[in-house]
Amino acid sequence: MALWQYDFYVLPRAAFSDKPADFRFDWAEGFDTASYWSNPSYTRSCFADVARILRPGKSWSKNTDLYGDQESNSFEVLFNEEVIEDVSLRIDFRADYSNILEAFIEFFFTNGMVITDCELMQIPLNLTSIRHIIESSSRYRNYGILGGFPPGTKF
Repeated sequence: MALWQYDFYVLPRAAFSDKPADFRFDWAEGFDTASYWSNPSYTRSCFADVARILRPGKSWSKNTDLYGDQESNSFEVLFNEEVIEDVSLRIDFRADYSNILEAFIEFFFTNGMVITDCELMQIPLNLTSIRHIIESSSRYRNYGILGGFPPGTKF
């Protein structure tokens, strides 16, 4: 992940169905997304519509479908013999990412998925909440401190 990107984990909505609203997964307990994707209703083909949002890219692994560009906005689906193991979204905050986020929000709603931030807490699927998470992150702030944003940008 580049300094100008923010990572989100993508999970089936069912991963949070029996959890309180402020639930956070615990890294120390060995957070493993594969167990949440074991539902057979989610297959590799479920993500074909992501190609309408980000162009399919060339992955470094035959077990990863990459959409977009790893150095910019990207969506990755990691699988093992067609079984989904991990899904992630990276947002490049160097440019306006609103349209991409809006398209992904619709995709996630339509397909019964949610996202978590880097602290493994579910984020409401709305542009304002997601933008706030990105723009209050240490990555965003550090990128600004290093001079990555145009003068006058608040970070």
